[in-house]
This record gives sequence, structure tokens and C-alpha cells, in this order.
Amino acid sequence: MLVDEESRLEPLPENINADDLVTILGNLIDNAFDATQSAIKAAPNERFERAQIEVSISDFGNEIILEVSDKGCGLPKHLDVDALTTRGVSSKSAHNRGVGLFLVKQLTERYQGQLEMIENDTMGTRVTIYIPKDGLA
Repeated sequence: MLVDEESRLEPLPENINADDLVTILGNLIDNAFDATQSAIKAAPNERFERAQIEVSISDFGNEIILEVSDKGCGLPKHLDVDALTTRGVSSKSAHNRGVGLFLVKQLTERYQGQLEMIENDTMGTRVTIYIPKDGLA
């Protein structure tokens, strides 16, 4: 995992709970690792190409921006972003899944932020969360 060397986060405004940002970032990183492991399991010969997770945190301007990018298996074709962020929905078939992205969406909405989830150009996924510094909690 690589953290962008230009990442920075100034002291948070009183209305933004640091635990919420940790929950968002933790779930995104966890999903990136899951996607990367799935992709490597499906194509072991691509291990070095796929074993890349990048994390960036910034608060330039009026937003806190959290971004996690991976070279994993990408977004599931059978589920759109709204479905993936619904409680209990998961691209994985294992029991007790489908909570992480739901929490990310709920916390993002709590602060009147935006969630962007897109395919990377070559492989994998990039998830970006925009939290307004003056968002409501």
C-alpha cells in the first residue's frame, strides 16, 4: 500500500468526527485489499502488476478528499454503485458482508458529501469521497 506523499489533513473542523473519517478510509482500504486478493487469486501471474493500492488524503480548499485506488478485480458488472452501497448487498458471496460500503455511504451523506466509485483506466477501482468542511454532522 502506498500513501501519497503529498497527503495532508489539517485539524478537523468541530463538526467532523475523526472516527467517521477513519471508518470511511478503513472500509475503502479493506475493500481494496479484498479486490486485489481476488484479482491475484484469479490471475496469479499478474501479482506484481495488481498488488498496488494507493491512498490519498487531502483537505485543500473547502473539502476533505479521501481516495483509495486499487488494481483489483474492478467493480462488479451486475451491481451498480447504488446497489453496492445498500446494506446487505455485497459483490462477495460470504456471510456477514455488505456493511462496509453502506457505512461509507451513510457517513458521506451525514456530512452532505459525495461518493464517486469508478473503474480505473486499465484495471481496478478508484473510490473518492468528498466531505465539505462545513458539512453538517
